[in-house]
Amino acid sequence: MPKRPKQVPSIEHDSGRGKIKDNALKAIVTSELFKMRVEKPKKGKGSYKRKQKGHMLKGDAPFSWQLFLLALPILPIQYIH
Repeated sequence: MPKRPKQVPSIEHDSGRGKIKDNALKAIVTSELFKMRVEKPKKGKGSYKRKQKGHMLKGDAPFSWQLFLLALPILPIQYIH
């Protein structure tokens, strides 16, 4: 029985460079996949957030005149004589 050749699993990645002709490893390493990322720490030094979580929902948000002016024609106006 002849041995079957081992199939190497191919990893597909969109490098954003079109068809890779020459050096596949260089194309993958210089793509967005291996780009340096700066992550904001969640705890400790540098993790302070000035805007608190959910501040728009708690009533601390500034008044939106655009929304008020859009809703003005819709509001029922009762005149008192």
